[in-house]
Amino acid sequence: MTYNTSQEQWTYSCNGSDGGTNDLCVVTLDSSNSNNDGCRVVVTDQSGTVPFSTSILCSGQPSGKVAIVVSKNGKILDATSSDSETYNFDDSGIFTVSCYPDVVNNRSNVCKTTVIASGQCGNGIVESDEQCDDGNQISGDGCNSACQIE
Repeated sequence: MTYNTSQEQWTYSCNGSDGGTNDLCVVTLDSSNSNNDGCRVVVTDQSGTVPFSTSILCSGQPSGKVAIVVSKNGKILDATSSDSETYNFDDSGIFTVSCYPDVVNNRSNVCKTTVIASGQCGNGIVESDEQCDDGNQISGDGCNSACQIE
């Protein structure tokens, strides 16, 4: 599975035969700068199963009042005036983390990266990469331990 826009890119691939917990899945994420290479956003954990927390660092030029913005589907979920933040992902989906090293200067420099939060299998709610979720992680009942249809 591949996602591309002019601002963000990620590639998600899995290797395995049973479609369940024995699969090896890899997420490759690239951040891009909209203006120049003087911007850097670092996210400690760029993927995980909800709930999870990760640290975000933002730096770049021109330096000034720094802002970090977390959004999903174009909706801003969190904005902070700091060069670092710990963010808690409690919902599954694809999130954009934006870094503005000088937000006062008309946001002339911005860089972005993507965080993927996978659904929590077994909570009874079908989320992101799940085909089913029957409220447990027991295989053999039509919905296996990885929330895929059997």
